[in-house]
Amino acid sequence: MKKIIMSLFSVAILFSCAQQQSEEDRFEYENDRIVDTQTGDEYMIDDQDSYVVIHPDGEQETVTYEETPFYGTEAADEFLERYNNRMMERKETLMIEQKNKIKQARKDRYAEYSDQELVKQFNKLHQDLAPYEQQMDIMAELVERGAVTEEEAVELMEVDQADLNFDIYYDPEENAEEVPAQ
Repeated sequence: MKKIIMSLFSVAILFSCAQQQSEEDRFEYENDRIVDTQTGDEYMIDDQDSYVVIHPDGEQETVTYEETPFYGTEAADEFLERYNNRMMERKETLMIEQKNKIKQARKDRYAEYSDQELVKQFNKLHQDLAPYEQQMDIMAELVERGAVTEEEAVELMEVDQADLNFDIYYDPEENAEEVPAQ
């Protein structure tokens, strides 16, 4: 009887070990890669529709999402959704950082000028039909300081509200004129 129980127990253990791993157990979904625990392959997102596969021997290849063994699984879809959300957050963070750099550079550029001096310089540039970016740069600083409202900026720039861009990049060193010149 003992032998029968031991052999049944051994068969049960062998049977459970021989079964395929479930999709959830087979793949490890990490921040920016998916690891196939069965083959050792690492899948890294190349772009939305393709992955770079790094095999255990170091060989690399690019495959489409449809060619991956985890294609269409719920876990893979969740992984892609998390990945896309992280990319959107990174993009948003980079855009905010860029806007802050632009604002700080503008603030530094016009720090020694009063609001009245900047308004006078803007009026001269506007009258001389200076480049839009140059005019907008001064106007954005005036709006940031609170010396001019956005509504007033529309009138002073003589443009539609939709055409105002207070985050415009402008580098006075790329132009021949000094800004602001008195």
